[in-house]
Amino acid sequence: ASGYPGAQTMLAMGLETLAPLPDECGGVRLEALRDRVRQDLARIDELPHSPGDQAPRITLTPRPAKSG
Repeated sequence: ASGYPGAQTMLAMGLETLAPLPDECGGVRLEALRDRVRQDLARIDELPHSPGDQAPRITLTPRPAKSG
């Protein structure tokens, strides 16, 4: 799988860890990350040997404006 032994296992374990958390947690957009990991798992054998710019990214939620 993409030339990295254990890549599928590690992605699946990470997805399992994130599963019980809400879509946004601690300022991180987890649903976007989970979606990307699901996509990668679905096509694990087609992924490039070097992820380069295609690796999953953590996206932060905007901070609310401070009032006061």
